[in-house]
Amino acid sequence: MNISNKIFNHHKVYCRQRPSLIQRYGKHHYITPEGKEYASITTKLAATKDYTGLNFWKRHVGESVAKYITEMAISTGTKTHKMIECYLNNEPSDEKSLLPKAHFENIKPLLNKINNIQFTEVPLFSDKIQTAGTTDCVAEYAGELSILDWKTSKKKKQNAWIQDYFLQTTAYSQMYEEMSGIKINQGVILITGEDGSVSEYIIHIDDYVDVLHQRLTAYDQRHTITLTNV
Repeated sequence: MNISNKIFNHHKVYCRQRPSLIQRYGKHHYITPEGKEYASITTKLAATKDYTGLNFWKRHVGESVAKYITEMAISTGTKTHKMIECYLNNEPSDEKSLLPKAHFENIKPLLNKINNIQFTEVPLFSDKIQTAGTTDCVAEYAGELSILDWKTSKKKKQNAWIQDYFLQTTAYSQMYEEMSGIKINQGVILITGEDGSVSEYIIHIDDYVDVLHQRLTAYDQRHTITLTNV
């Protein structure tokens, strides 16, 4: 079933000057307008997560196959993200690949619950938690101002597998409040699967603040190298 396109309202708000993305040690880092350098939230969460299951899968399928599957997943995710960004900005997409287009159509009914968009793909940072990153969208979702992130996957994910997504969204909320003065209480993660599944996870940000800070502290304890400001 084809879902009709929606025309989205945009409501821009004040947000202090944004950080710039750089590569450091092969990872995403950001330089703030004041010249401070912070690792991205995705870099910090990746450095402190449990890879037992992933490492087992790599041994099972082999390193070369795992590398190929990972690269294809990243490519599909990037293309799908771009299609969603164009749609929310009321712009046409020239994407030709079938899988990203299928993901987009799959997630579109949930995207249509978005409105009054403040930002899409906006780089953020926080001096308080010394972390940066780029959130997919800041907008109302079903009438509630939210931090939104979307993901692609092979199949429907269990809640226990995506706790880092909740922490990522929580970090973006703290960054956004520091940069704009606007507190956002709701995080929304939308996931489209190649198996046809589409999932909506709505969280209360305050429920994940303590766990987020524990992970950020763990990262700081493991990475004692002092980064030189650029």
